[in-house]
Amino acid sequence: MTINTVTPSFQYQGKLKGEAIRSEEQISRILRRLARAGNLLTLELPNKNRPFSTFVIASNANTHSLTLDQINSQRAHKEFLTLKHGLITCKLGGCSIEFTVRLVEFETLGGHGQYRVDLDSAIYSLQRRDSYRTSVFGDFSPNVCLQDERYGEFQGYLIDISMEGIGLRSERHQEWPFVRGEEISRCEILHPIVHVTTILEVRHYQRLSSLQCFKMGARFLNLTAEQKKVIREAVMSLQMKQLHT
Repeated sequence: MTINTVTPSFQYQGKLKGEAIRSEEQISRILRRLARAGNLLTLELPNKNRPFSTFVIASNANTHSLTLDQINSQRAHKEFLTLKHGLITCKLGGCSIEFTVRLVEFETLGGHGQYRVDLDSAIYSLQRRDSYRTSVFGDFSPNVCLQDERYGEFQGYLIDISMEGIGLRSERHQEWPFVRGEEISRCEILHPIVHVTTILEVRHYQRLSSLQCFKMGARFLNLTAEQKKVIREAVMSLQMKQLHT
């Protein structure tokens, strides 16, 4: 069954929060990431309190459309066909993604129903989880300096960061002496996006045999308000950069 249902978008007043992404290129990239990720999406219908789950079957980045799996509730399915609008929310990385869609058609293929929906003018992105660790790529020079009265100075690479801590990798063949629970009295991060000096507590530590180096996860201790501001801005900047690539 195919239904031509292109109609003006339903307005979700007060629902959409965060940064409005309107660039066609950026929207296309996000749609491709959603299709690859295979994450569950939440579909909310106008003036309905109960959300329903679906997932992306395919995306068309050129037309800004998605093919979604049919929701299980037959009542909600019929309401969607009638109302023709919905609010989609999902997680992508450490961000909450929200956007409104309009139903273009519903069809059954091989006994399985699916919707084709078009996006409205923008996707809204909002960082939700301070503890989500954002990966850091692209630096080929050591960008972290660890200093400790007991062990001296060590160089390393920042591999991920959150509001709670960081992941580090040592230089090749350099063994770090730290163990779980120890404090590192000085950690200076010199990444282009974040420059901050703080105290760390080692949370986990492992040898990466394939890379001939060591990996360590550590949490920040005694952050000042200014340090928190710098780290938050860096995390959000990295997340938005990755969302747009």
